[in-house]
Amino acid sequence: MAAKESIYGGLIASGWQTALLTMRLLVDSLLHQTDTQGSPGVENIRFRKPVRAGEQLTGRYTVLVAEPSAKRPTLGKILGRVELINEAGDAVYQMDGWNLMGRRPR
Repeated sequence: MAAKESIYGGLIASGWQTALLTMRLLVDSLLHQTDTQGSPGVENIRFRKPVRAGEQLTGRYTVLVAEPSAKRPTLGKILGRVELINEAGDAVYQMDGWNLMGRRPR
């Protein structure tokens, strides 16, 4: 009953549970298939809307910047935006983060 009295009007997932779910989707559906070499950091994390029990969520990844590494010619740097989208098409979670990726030989 306390959840109904909260500012959210009901039970919601923790933002960090949402972030962990998103990271799992990112690894399983994208990073697992790439030559990722790690991440030097995250630009921002946004918890846009509450996630409620029973919602079906999907992931979306958008490349914002792709450039060769200045120090390591075999690597590229990618700034990507990962979003978790609810059934209404709204982003409930968003993170912009850098990844170091292996580059293909010319």
